[in-house]
Amino acid sequence: MANLEAARTALIDALGVEAVLADPLALRLYARDASMVEGGAGLVVFVRSPEDVVTCMQVAARHDLPIVPRGSGTGLAGGATPLADAIVVVTAKMNRILEVRPEDRLAWVDEARADLPRALERWRTSRPRDALASAARSSAALSFYMVDLLEVSDRLPAEALARAALLEASGGDARSEKALLASALGYGQEARALAPPARAEPALHAYLLGDDAALGEAARLREATPADRYLHVRRAFDARNGELAGEFLDSYHGAERFTLPILAQRLRDGHMRRY
Repeated sequence: MANLEAARTALIDALGVEAVLADPLALRLYARDASMVEGGAGLVVFVRSPEDVVTCMQVAARHDLPIVPRGSGTGLAGGATPLADAIVVVTAKMNRILEVRPEDRLAWVDEARADLPRALERWRTSRPRDALASAARSSAALSFYMVDLLEVSDRLPAEALARAALLEASGGDARSEKALLASALGYGQEARALAPPARAEPALHAYLLGDDAALGEAARLREATPADRYLHVRRAFDARNGELAGEFLDSYHGAERFTLPILAQRLRDGHMRRY
């Protein structure tokens, strides 16, 4: 049975009294986002780290309470509107900047920090091939995320190509990484030739081959990754189809509604500023 008071006590014990709000005014303020949909919050919790999020999930499960993630509350689709006395987990304080590289116009923040630095560290210390594969994929993905890549940096794709070559030299498969890089560098025909099988990476396969229907289906699957959803939005932007991009973003209520690449693309295209 749901027990809000017990959950509040557990969260205060774990995160501190300043991180947990339960007064009527706060609950009313966090009962809606920027949409016209109004619900009902049971508790409001401000998290600062992935560990804080884990704590919230554990407490919610223990006390049979739903969770609703919330960023800045600017969504227009009601995705951050709590129902049934949900715990509203506010991520706005997860804003620690780890590294800024002005020369590459690249910033590492909490939500995007982990894969490449950790993979490179594992590769340098113990040389496992799975770490090299992760580093190669992260490098290729970052290159792909950069619109107008060669106007921004030639170092990024050079490093990605080197890691893909290392992966192949170690006996790994760098086909997908090379396909991403070919697409990022404008070699569409070569990217299509390198496309991974649909059964292995359906969203990337559909994107590279221009199968928009299959790409839309793959991006809407429950198991779709943020990268899969980005490919669908990227395709819409490439086709100058703001209506398709807007329809998809409005329909998606997941905790990762916007990845950093989608935010960057959104800021680049003025007609998407309402998001």
